[in-house]
Amino acid sequence: MPSPLTVDKDYKQKIKNYLNELYHIEVRDSYDCKVLSDRIFAAKGLRISLSTVRRFYGLVKYTGAHSKYVLNQLAIAIGFESYEIFEKHTNKYDVNSINQKIQLYRSNYEKYRIDLVDLLRLMQFRDWENAYQIQGIISAAILKKDIDLLKEIVSFDFCSSNVNVDEFLPIVFQEFYFAGLCQNDFVISFVEQWISESYNLQRYLLQSYVDESQLNGFIGSWLNAVKNEMVPDLTLFKMLLLTQEAYNNRKRNTSIRYYNKSIKFFNNAKYYIHPILKARISAWSIILDINDKLFYNIIKELNDFNEVADFCVILSRLLWTYNKIEFLQFLDEKKLEKFPVVKTYFEKGRYNILKLSLSINYYLDDNFNKAKLLFEQVDKSTFGYDIVNLDFYSKWIDVLNENLYKEG
Repeated sequence: MPSPLTVDKDYKQKIKNYLNELYHIEVRDSYDCKVLSDRIFAAKGLRISLSTVRRFYGLVKYTGAHSKYVLNQLAIAIGFESYEIFEKHTNKYDVNSINQKIQLYRSNYEKYRIDLVDLLRLMQFRDWENAYQIQGIISAAILKKDIDLLKEIVSFDFCSSNVNVDEFLPIVFQEFYFAGLCQNDFVISFVEQWISESYNLQRYLLQSYVDESQLNGFIGSWLNAVKNEMVPDLTLFKMLLLTQEAYNNRKRNTSIRYYNKSIKFFNNAKYYIHPILKARISAWSIILDINDKLFYNIIKELNDFNEVADFCVILSRLLWTYNKIEFLQFLDEKKLEKFPVVKTYFEKGRYNILKLSLSINYYLDDNFNKAKLLFEQVDKSTFGYDIVNLDFYSKWIDVLNENLYKEG
């Protein structure tokens, strides 16, 4: 029988980080170990015993070594074929090693581009660390105006890793948005040229960083550049933003025309419609004074807290921006009373903005005690993907700061 293996502490910590990310748990005690064991079994069909998990996390005394079987099971639980492959991956994709490759690329991008392309192709995209590594590569490629490397990245199939990448990838592609915001003509032009051929640019850039203040700017240019919709709901998304763009430009009839097209796509959809799109179509049905029943029908169907949160945050902001700055009854419903445990970065930002929206709503109803209670729970520096609406929320934070703390 093979001798137990002593695991390098950095490798062990990396496995723990993967388990934390993949199974949404931070192990502190034996109960957490049981929850983790159950979640691994539910996701992978692997039965890793409670005693094994407790030993791995150092909650019981043991020698510090683990059998190869146990290490293989843990490696499989985090998406690798074996512990040996996990070790090779960790050695190959050491953070400092990747940074060195980026440094070499920046010193001579034509010579060392192939190293970053190979790195991208071989990387098993799994966690936030990988996301920031690729973000660093994109930043370097933008700096060098390296179209060839950027094309490789925007066309890469990140979903092949069998990990839920939707949380990570908007962070990967954020450099394109912020470069556009800084009027980087190279980036704006690159995205315009390639967005019709890139699922990643359509899904993780255009649909993740919906900066409505730029509908007449680079966001509008990217939107209009999409001739081949690779994301199922992109046509509906596009029609709704064109509704808003026309309204911004005081073209009410054009806005109504786009809204009517949106309704057709909405009613005929054979795909899942995200609550954010449901919020947008509800908002414009009210703002354009076309169909107030649509809003009531949609909100009745929403039960999951995340769906309700997405819907309420987007709808309230649009109504306060384009309709009336007044108390909104739907934000005072019982389904918003109990917040679930935050599991993802997106949820952290969205729940925070939901609390701010609820505080604004109570303030508008002159219920200053409730407004203040919620406002004190808001992290004033956490906006998640609502960073694109920073101006709107910053102004309200200033208003609440000024008016909720007046003496007397």
